[in-house]
Amino acid sequence: MLYFLSICVYNITSTTLLQREKQRKKMDFQDNKARTIIDPVHYFNPEKQENFKIRTILNKIPCQINCDIVESGTTIGREGAFHHPYPFFTRVFVIEEGFAKFRSAGESCTLKAGGIYLLPAGKPFLISYSERKLYYFHLNLCDKGGRSLFSRNDPVYSMTAPGLFELFRQGFAADNGLAKQAGLICVLNQIMPEKSQTFQQQAELSMEFSLLFQYLDSHPLAQVTIEKLAELYGIGTSALSKRFSRKMKIPLKRFLTEKQMSQACEMLLYSPLKINEIADKLGYQDLQYFYRFFKKNAGQTPGAFRKNALAQTSPSPAPHSA
Repeated sequence: MLYFLSICVYNITSTTLLQREKQRKKMDFQDNKARTIIDPVHYFNPEKQENFKIRTILNKIPCQINCDIVESGTTIGREGAFHHPYPFFTRVFVIEEGFAKFRSAGESCTLKAGGIYLLPAGKPFLISYSERKLYYFHLNLCDKGGRSLFSRNDPVYSMTAPGLFELFRQGFAADNGLAKQAGLICVLNQIMPEKSQTFQQQAELSMEFSLLFQYLDSHPLAQVTIEKLAELYGIGTSALSKRFSRKMKIPLKRFLTEKQMSQACEMLLYSPLKINEIADKLGYQDLQYFYRFFKKNAGQTPGAFRKNALAQTSPSPAPHSA
């Protein structure tokens, strides 16, 4: 079983935490089969607080978790219900007041005050809030190859930890990025052991398809073709597609489509870019091709998607719905 290193952050300021970790340089936790390393000087970087990584060695296989905090904030609002049909981001909710009722296919639960909850990416859901105050994160949690650590089949993860709850509360009150990061690592510490087998398999596949993932990271996705990817391996398109589908359990074409949709939705939701600028960043030379691609896969135009998301904005005072 993979264990993540617990970090004692509950009654320690983030500055003190960083000082102590710098002195120790690296911390190792040794189990019979797994070793986890967190390099705080590298990952707890005050100049780039929105990002951190955790490296893990599992059965001699190097693994890496990338955590990109796309957005975080505080929501104080009245009663309301919101539908999230395309949850491309993992959400973490820390509920201070009120409650929320979560519903998804085959699952329903109540998110209660004092609890910390992780809602997996890829899981469409409807959520109904009472009057509430909550802290939230929108996260890209992925492996080294950029694939999400969670899927629509994963459950909602919940935990009750008063010390961790207080860390988040104080971190948001002081806008302390290091405290928020430390809290998220503790959340992962609780959840990731359940995902260890899946995570190991993804790490192995990241190594096998490393050339493909590196190419996707360095090229506009709309200009990526299966023919170009097949050239990286010196094989035919059919052979690569079959190999990818067999290993990754998802057709290559669908994987490329979902990755492009994820980037498009992220820019529509969290950037001030105009739609034509988003299409240009994705590599489209004709804006109409982007419109057709997006509507085919999202069921609505990019403009309608952005407008509907803005319509779910919390009435006070947070800029976005959680």
